[in-house]
Amino acid sequence: MKNFTRVFLFCSFLGITIPCIVTPLIQPEPWGCAEAPHMGGGDIYSPEPIKRGRTTWLYFGGWVEQCRTHDAIYVAIIRRNRIRSIQAVIKPEDVGFFALNDPAIVKLYDPTTRRDYLLMYMTGVAIDTGQITHNKIYISFSWADDGINWSPPALLLDGFWNPGAAVNPETGHVWLWATQTTFRDGQWNLTAFDMGPTGTVEHSRMLVMPADVHNTNVSARWIVNEGWRILTNRWEGDLNTNVIDEWRSSDGWQWEMVRPRLIVPEAGYQAITPAWGFRSEIYYGHYRTGWPPDSSIWIAR
Repeated sequence: MKNFTRVFLFCSFLGITIPCIVTPLIQPEPWGCAEAPHMGGGDIYSPEPIKRGRTTWLYFGGWVEQCRTHDAIYVAIIRRNRIRSIQAVIKPEDVGFFALNDPAIVKLYDPTTRRDYLLMYMTGVAIDTGQITHNKIYISFSWADDGINWSPPALLLDGFWNPGAAVNPETGHVWLWATQTTFRDGQWNLTAFDMGPTGTVEHSRMLVMPADVHNTNVSARWIVNEGWRILTNRWEGDLNTNVIDEWRSSDGWQWEMVRPRLIVPEAGYQAITPAWGFRSEIYYGHYRTGWPPDSSIWIAR
């Protein structure tokens, strides 16, 4: 892991674009592998922070170490702004998958056992075909609420990937946002799902977002007396140019953009897979356009 200094990018505040402090947080090992140069390292994104006491458990996906065969899901334990440890919690080769990424986690309560547990949504690829249509959404449980031990991923939704999830505290229902794997009308359309109190049974679904807006990778949080606040990354022109926007929605279905181009990276990089922090901070993937991969996880304050 590398040591970083703070840098300035541009963020949007009250409609005005201003410099903001952006700190690179987690950097993987460089791309490459002596045994197989095309494998492993240099490519992490999709952060998902969970607060446990005074400690942040930051889940993410990608290739941290060199010589990895493909994406795994990791957790970094962060205390007092220092990374104490990083470990893989679900390796695809251990559970019969080619790749796993895009963790989205909610904490739920089991009235039978009277204990909390964690539910993780993720993108899973069972077989390497190179086709996006073979990405699907799977779920996994950490019943002991320890966040380290997870059940083998089980299929939840076919035809979707890039999940984002949050609990509506007014109803107790889990809301899931996901991107269709079929490219339609010039974009991958976002769909919202009401997944009920267990987060596993679909109650309803609806397409969201204007037809001419290319958005994916949702992070949502509920604000009392206001509704949902939502982050997405949006293509500006093509897949190689992504910025992060903020939206609001009173019902989860109809969205209004409130802060366009909230985070705009420097030339040659993209801002992808945003995630709300616990105050005003935003975690996201700082993704290099081009090859070999050079992506890391940053935090904007």
